[in-house]
Amino acid sequence: MELNSKRNQQEAFLIEHDYIRGWLPHKIYAFSTNQAPGYLKVGETSRRVWERLHEWQRKIPDLTSENEWNAMLPEGDINSTTYFSDHAIHHFFDVKEFENLPVQEKTGNSKEFYKVTLSDIDESIKDINFDFLNNNGGRSKYEFYEITEAKKRKKIYKRNQDFALRNNQKA
Repeated sequence: MELNSKRNQQEAFLIEHDYIRGWLPHKIYAFSTNQAPGYLKVGETSRRVWERLHEWQRKIPDLTSENEWNAMLPEGDINSTTYFSDHAIHHFFDVKEFENLPVQEKTGNSKEFYKVTLSDIDESIKDINFDFLNNNGGRSKYEFYEITEAKKRKKIYKRNQDFALRNNQKA
């Protein structure tokens, strides 16, 4: 894994010198390791993915970064403050009955290793985005969160109907 690329050094400089303010988009990341062949660790971070993977390298030195995705919704909206967590992806995997690494084989003290491919992760993100956009009459399969809630995670329900004011609500 290349943690010392020129781009990462520039990002580290900006962070170190306190030039970045506000929030970073949440990201989903996947990595593999020889300690769990055939499995991918799928996680989420509100920081730079390379920072999070660097932390994981302390526990799992042989990790290989596989990919990263935006966790912001709707997909492609660069101004969005709504995101999903890795729990939504894990839920998708559980429903689809993808194998989770057995507890006795836990690698790096993580229960988030699944026998999945990058295509499976892509499919899960598409399903999460579809659920967010359509919201199935307010009965979402997944939980969505607002960055502006500052660490306080809150389920977001999108209105799917408009109601007339009751008599006691009229001015």
